[in-house]
Amino acid sequence: MTDFGDDTRVVHLIQAVCHPYNDNYNHWSLNIQFKDNVTNTALAGSLRCHMTVDAETGDTVYAIVANAYAITNNCVLTVDFPPTSSNLPVGYISQVIRHNNLHRFEYSSEGSGCRHWIYLAIQHLETARYVAAGSAARLWPYLHSFWDNVADNMGVIQTRSRPSTLIYGLPQ
Repeated sequence: MTDFGDDTRVVHLIQAVCHPYNDNYNHWSLNIQFKDNVTNTALAGSLRCHMTVDAETGDTVYAIVANAYAITNNCVLTVDFPPTSSNLPVGYISQVIRHNNLHRFEYSSEGSGCRHWIYLAIQHLETARYVAAGSAARLWPYLHSFWDNVADNMGVIQTRSRPSTLIYGLPQ
């Protein structure tokens, strides 16, 4: 799937999702949980939108993955953004991404491209009034940390944040 601009299913929840990548880096993606229609109460699945790097060419590639589940198990943190309307079509999210050329985003060599991309995505969704005012500002502090899961003294898994050593190419 390369575009979902005509998708009429209804957004249930928009999420910035932090995925583990390696011991010192996370990858961020946009997760859109949806229902089949406004009257349906059950979630029908999700779409994961994110920028990746083609291993062979090094090019930045916009990827959309349709899932039968609401949220991946391969995440350490989600920041939730309820839609401002209970009948927001999923396709409107794609239109915001495409109209703002986020599907053509190019990673920089500094190593924080996915953080910048997810911030811009939420910022543009906020400008379109599809998520609440202040959403991008609420996301901002999360992007300045490395997130992972660690076991506490009782063996219970806890989410932990550590200051990131790299924010937009600037050593911290």
